[in-house]
Amino acid sequence: MNLMKVDGYHARIEYNEETDQFRGEILGLSGGADFYGSSPDELRREFKKSLEIFLEVCKEKGIEPRSPSPTKWWKFPEASAPA
Repeated sequence: MNLMKVDGYHARIEYNEETDQFRGEILGLSGGADFYGSSPDELRREFKKSLEIFLEVCKEKGIEPRSPSPTKWWKFPEASAPA
């Protein structure tokens, strides 16, 4: 699984050979938010847009954006220096 991080949020990234596009799904949200791009740069831009829209909607509706689900146990590894 490939991950991308933007503003403290993580997304799972997959590649679809049929459409020749990457698809991202933002993890740990109280609702669904996904995005698409043909390159890593486009994917990151679309991630930011999708996240901004999701957070705006949550704010308007008074919804907590992060999920209180069992995914809290998941710890994303940080890059570490070689030993």
